[in-house]
Amino acid sequence: MGINSVWMGLACLGLVMACAADPDPTRMTSVIERRASSPDAKREAILVHRSYRAALLSDQYFVMVGEAGTLDSAAVWSKHLRERSVFRATWAANVALAWTADDTLEVSCRERDKCTLTRIDIMARDEHAGSTTILYRGIPPLAEGL
Repeated sequence: MGINSVWMGLACLGLVMACAADPDPTRMTSVIERRASSPDAKREAILVHRSYRAALLSDQYFVMVGEAGTLDSAAVWSKHLRERSVFRATWAANVALAWTADDTLEVSCRERDKCTLTRIDIMARDEHAGSTTILYRGIPPLAEGL
């Protein structure tokens, strides 16, 4: 057994130990950044910031709409977050949520001059969530073909 074989064995052992210590290199965190309640307090919307530990994945922002009290931390961590979101984008830290009526939510940039969203950043942009209408102000439309 040569010296190169020993070093190769030690390198493989180190790699196996590193993987065992952190078996999921794409681990993520999800945080509710903003919450808004409708004027009648029957509905709410949240903006969730999901960041990934893997360097090649961009942070994502999700807007969810639901009945008041149903958008808790379990919903945020749900593997169905993407499917249940009415809006999903990268680079959306400046997104604001405001109810303009009991059944109308406005999604906009908090500071329009600092809004850096482009069409390619938007991955989902629904106009309705059940009986709730979603209006977008200062948010670009979806890119064609997405």
